[in-house]
Amino acid sequence: MLRRFLIVILFFPLALRAATLPPLAGEDQFGQPCALSSDTRLLLFSHDKAGSHLAMEAIARLWPDGDAPMQLVVDTRDVPGWVMSWFMLPKLRRHNTPLCLDEQGVMTRALLPEEGQVLLIGLNNLSIEEQSGFTDIDALAEALEQIPRS
Repeated sequence: MLRRFLIVILFFPLALRAATLPPLAGEDQFGQPCALSSDTRLLLFSHDKAGSHLAMEAIARLWPDGDAPMQLVVDTRDVPGWVMSWFMLPKLRRHNTPLCLDEQGVMTRALLPEEGQVLLIGLNNLSIEEQSGFTDIDALAEALEQIPRS
């Protein structure tokens, strides 16, 4: 009995951490403050270059006009400033999909994705309802195709 109690106590903080989305304070690709609102239902999150490319390729494949019904959060804490301003931002400004650039990696530390992984997170009032990780473009595109088009 004591053993079960200790196991629950040890893993309870992990369950709490995953239940609520951490706050996001960053800027979008146009330099405007961005934050998730209670209306946000779907979040696509990547924390490294491979994951970002995977997410952007899936979005471009399914929504060529850039009108994806989701928010994409990209962890940019390891990107040098000159690379961001000279190369990344001009490229990201060509996309209409709402982006948040997580410059401090707040969500990365909270959600702990694997290398090259994209997390597809379903939200309800900023609480995580479901979370799936993808490292394959076809699997990610198939999951994104299931999203109802509005």
